[in-house]
Amino acid sequence: MDNPIKKERVPVKKKGKPVPKEGFTVFYTQYIEACTNRAVAPSAVAVAIGENASAANRWKNGVIPTGDVLLKLSEYLAVSIDYLMGNSLHVYTPQERELVDIFRNIPNSQKYALLSVANKLKEEDTCLDVTVKKKQATTEVNHNYT
Repeated sequence: MDNPIKKERVPVKKKGKPVPKEGFTVFYTQYIEACTNRAVAPSAVAVAIGENASAANRWKNGVIPTGDVLLKLSEYLAVSIDYLMGNSLHVYTPQERELVDIFRNIPNSQKYALLSVANKLKEEDTCLDVTVKKKQATTEVNHNYT
């Protein structure tokens, strides 16, 4: 017997939100993108986080993982849960993933030291950028007078 009511997934473009690939949920579209960025098969990710390989197929068919599974996926793929759910489009670079891994695995006292160093580097970069721009502006002004 055919089911007269068929659920269709229609991509809806919302401001600032990703548009799912035709026939897929936003979650699955983001999941596939994150797997592709890490060069790993979707079913391999499912197995790596303790799920069955068939879980990826269920997600492909529209099932959204539970909160604890989303957390495991986000940690394994180094993306936020917001990213997986389509609320954020940020994907961590390998360097960002490395920094997050380091940060998660050091004692709290060292976390404060790391943040302090990072903030100093950020300030130095900002100061250096301003200095370079000032030198460029001065050079341009000097060329105009010669």
